[in-house]
Amino acid sequence: MRDEQQRFRAAVLYSVTGGIGALLSLYLVWAMRALIVPTLIGALSAYLCRPLLREARRWHIPHKLAVLILLGAFMIGIGRVIGEARSFLTDESSLVELRVRGQFKINERYAAFKQNLPKWVLVEAEPLLRDLNKRLALSERESGVFEETMKTLDADDADRYRAYRQKNETHVRALLTEESRERRRLAKSARAAPETAPDAAVNESFLLSAVGILSLWIVMPFVFVFLLFDQGETLKSLVGLVPNRYFEVTLTVIHNVDKALGAYLRGVTLECGLVGLTFVVCLWLCGIDLKVCLAIGAIAGAANAIPFLGPAIGLVIGASYGIIAEEIHPILPFITLDNLLVGVLVTVAIAQTLDNVYFQPIVLGKAVDLQPLLVIFGVMGGSIVFGVAGMLLAIPVIVVVKVVFATLFKELRAYSLI
Repeated sequence: MRDEQQRFRAAVLYSVTGGIGALLSLYLVWAMRALIVPTLIGALSAYLCRPLLREARRWHIPHKLAVLILLGAFMIGIGRVIGEARSFLTDESSLVELRVRGQFKINERYAAFKQNLPKWVLVEAEPLLRDLNKRLALSERESGVFEETMKTLDADDADRYRAYRQKNETHVRALLTEESRERRRLAKSARAAPETAPDAAVNESFLLSAVGILSLWIVMPFVFVFLLFDQGETLKSLVGLVPNRYFEVTLTVIHNVDKALGAYLRGVTLECGLVGLTFVVCLWLCGIDLKVCLAIGAIAGAANAIPFLGPAIGLVIGASYGIIAEEIHPILPFITLDNLLVGVLVTVAIAQTLDNVYFQPIVLGKAVDLQPLLVIFGVMGGSIVFGVAGMLLAIPVIVVVKVVFATLFKELRAYSLI
């Protein structure tokens, strides 16, 4: 009788403690959700580097030295990516030039296809186009940057860009006139007071934004180093909290989760790399500059980690460049500027076909054996709760939960614990 009461108290204690721990963990995850993506990238990088540590051990390289070498390579890679992005984003003259050309090309393409679009599409597209034109229009300061940039170009290029800008300004004035007329009509019909000028938007300090972003992403190298330096001490501490009768079951669950998660992460990384490489090769054959191909391929490949949404991101990025491109040197003779957008669409179709037919079955195999409906709801739920981080984490979390429950019930029955 005393043994039964003791077991009952122990079960209650473990259940209450486990429940409180689970709730506290969920609260901490929600409170620190801004750190999910940096932590995830650091953990993923460390997980992918573990085979390299095993190779270093074979070459008799000390563990700490190998970790420091990997950290150096990791930081150099991150710095190179940030440097490339910064060199583009901080080059205001290039951004202004790109905005002028992009605005002109978008309006030109829309005018060419406008007659063939159904009325319901025009109703939805007109407000979007109006808002896009207002966002792309240059401010007074940016106009000065534009004129300084034109002085550095050839005469023909400068004349072409000035013509672009003049047409853009004419188009924006027409849109604003139409919008103002529509507002007056609505105000008159509603007997509304005259409109007041909108308040000036308050731009957040760039320095404060940079500090905030840096404070979040500084956690990434710490996670990377901690997971690589850790040689099982954390796992031993956690397993030590498990009662002896569940010790072997716990080790089996951890082993299966590690195996499934490792297979998934390494498979997805390779799959995304192959998709990005497909984009690079196909766009290069279409005549797009290799540097632009690499940028589009990197974005499309990384986005492919998000089920269903990744291909759409790749399509939008590729199609956007296909619209604004002005000069290409195609390897394929039938590709021209006029049908470059078609070439981009074919590129996306080829990449997704190869991904669905070859990359996923061969690279991932059965690492993710999930029902499509479960994947859809998981990605949607993750996006609602945690945004982009939730979409990235949805499938790994589902894989872990599936492996945990499948292994747990199997082992508990095998050891006659249930």
